[in-house]
Amino acid sequence: MYAVLELRDTQITGEMRQAFKALLRLPPQQYIAPGEDSDAQERESMTYEQLVEQPLFFNPQLARGAPRRATREEEAEVLRWARAGVTRVKHVLAAGGTRVAKLEELLQAHPDLLTSQHPMGQLRLRLEGIAQELNRWAAKLAKGLPATLKKGEFRRDGEGAVWHVRPKGPRLSPCVCRR
Repeated sequence: MYAVLELRDTQITGEMRQAFKALLRLPPQQYIAPGEDSDAQERESMTYEQLVEQPLFFNPQLARGAPRRATREEEAEVLRWARAGVTRVKHVLAAGGTRVAKLEELLQAHPDLLTSQHPMGQLRLRLEGIAQELNRWAAKLAKGLPATLKKGEFRRDGEGAVWHVRPKGPRLSPCVCRR
């Protein structure tokens, strides 16, 4: 947001500038658990596939504590990480996708993160913060990507367990069998 607002008048229309200023005045997004009469699921019931596709920074699905907006400096850092190719949870996972990568693994996958203006210590602190946010899903990440589905199989719950259909009479019906 700050980067857009800092554009020269010849690079952005007045209406766009007003729109971004209005967005800055809105309260930050926050997670609100679904009520009893809602069909929505709790964030903890995200599947592995949904979790790894989550945006990495300032995401109310992942964040704990009071919601807040990024500062000008944090926004610049998020944009720098995005230019290096790190925008989603899957980008900070080690090979195999079952845990958060160590700093050395992250730098091997995304070498553009380390610059003279952004030393190793700064990256280490940011990665520790990311790992702390993802700690709640350590067990889900440790399981890794569930098996691919075959014909007659489906996922019924947030655990990612694969269920299958078995013949029952003239029609197919789902059974409560796990593979």
